[in-house]
Amino acid sequence: MRRDDNKGFTLAELLIVVAIIGVLVAISIPIFSKQLEKARDATTLANLRNVYAEVQTEYISQAGSTQRKNYWVNGGHHIFVTYKSGGGVIIDAFVQIESKKDAKSMRNFIANSSLAFKSILTVNTAVSPGIYELDFKYNSDGTLATIALKGVSDNITKHYGQVSAS
Repeated sequence: MRRDDNKGFTLAELLIVVAIIGVLVAISIPIFSKQLEKARDATTLANLRNVYAEVQTEYISQAGSTQRKNYWVNGGHHIFVTYKSGGGVIIDAFVQIESKKDAKSMRNFIANSSLAFKSILTVNTAVSPGIYELDFKYNSDGTLATIALKGVSDNITKHYGQVSAS
């Protein structure tokens, strides 16, 4: 009786296992990428909601004040308030954006979101992860007229230095 001591896998069996693993990886990468983008979008919406709440609180708490206010967070400029001569108020704030969208895609994304202020939010630039400026413009009667998302201007960076978002 002959005994076979050659135990193990054949080359064909190993190639089949490697091929199966390759197919599973190829299927999972696009799914992972899509979920990562959904997470970025959710973070962006949360950050927009948070900065909106901060600015609304600032506007209500400063009622009647005529002086410029500066807030510093993590060593960077966070919110500053400028008053117009007609009684209207502009509050500029900075927000961390995580989404990677061109301007049109960002506008569609916001239009289809659950943001309470999406009808008055305009997007003036394509976005990639980074810090952006939000301009909140209030009418003299206290109603919020517009919110504009735009890149941080060179003038702000030159005057205030590096900006950050909370």
